[in-house]
Amino acid sequence: MRKHRLGEWGSGLPPRGNGGHSGVPPGKGILERHKGMLPIGQSSFMESSDFSIVGSGNAQNSCGVWFTKGCLNVEGHRGMTLDGVDMEGKAFLRRVQNSCDRPLCPTCWEKWVGRETKRAVQRLEAFVLKGRHLKAIHVVVSVPKVHYGLSFVEMRKNVYRALKRVRCVGGLMIYHPRRWNFQGSYFSPHFHVVGYGWIVDARANFMNTGYVIRNVGKRKTLGGTIRYLLSHCGISAKHHSVTWFGALSYGKLHVVYEKEHCTCSVCGNKLRRLCYVGTAPLNLPDVEGAVFIDDAVRWIYDPRPPGSSEDVEVYLDRISYLEESRLDRQRCFPRKKRAFWGDH
Repeated sequence: MRKHRLGEWGSGLPPRGNGGHSGVPPGKGILERHKGMLPIGQSSFMESSDFSIVGSGNAQNSCGVWFTKGCLNVEGHRGMTLDGVDMEGKAFLRRVQNSCDRPLCPTCWEKWVGRETKRAVQRLEAFVLKGRHLKAIHVVVSVPKVHYGLSFVEMRKNVYRALKRVRCVGGLMIYHPRRWNFQGSYFSPHFHVVGYGWIVDARANFMNTGYVIRNVGKRKTLGGTIRYLLSHCGISAKHHSVTWFGALSYGKLHVVYEKEHCTCSVCGNKLRRLCYVGTAPLNLPDVEGAVFIDDAVRWIYDPRPPGSSEDVEVYLDRISYLEESRLDRQRCFPRKKRAFWGDH
């Protein structure tokens, strides 16, 4: 009885013929000969279930709530103008939408995608090969069905090896556990790569390993491509959604990321959360980053601790009551002076 040759990474491939090449894709003959359940371990199903799709979780009560940040540095605003408006006694205001920055949140996942996209674009644009800036390419690597039983870590290692074989220098990798068609979604693990290199010998790699590598081509906009790939990627608490490999890995490429500072456009102070204490009705539009100017006497810095959902007036009344109670206890039960040995 003929023995089937084991693949380069341990996958059962069909016997080669016709000069070392099979007439069917690797692993197809094995899957056709199996009757009944496919040779996929139960552990693989358990691990694949750990990956959820972006935005498929639950939102928190504070997600999407609008509030105002601003600067009440009246002394620093004296003698300054902003867009032709005198800032004497004025407050600088900016509308902000609260976000938990969780990828599974159906309300805040877009902000998570925007933050990850910005960092990824900065890292890709910082890569230089022999003094030249290259055009990034988009590559899709599909996992063969005979490897569906592998763990995610082993599957990802095989993808790294396949990319190295086809001369992919490095880049970012995003895992997608499912694909969609007109009937819905189905389990089909594949990896999207945005990076640099020259994809060669993809057919030979497929015949040897069964991993399908498809070069989608050069990208016109890095941000648009990465944003789209992250919008429906797999999310797991055990693994990162975005990983870097090759020449763009964290050990080989060091990038100083630009930090976003929410500061006052007039004096440069850091904006803090504000509370409106004016008597006139206030209707500020809920537009992210919208800037407004108002009288500083109608605003106070938010005294509540971060994350508190208690009403400001209720919080101030409670704090005032606690302070008055503390003073009453001090008046009714004054502290006795301690006696020391030297006082006798």
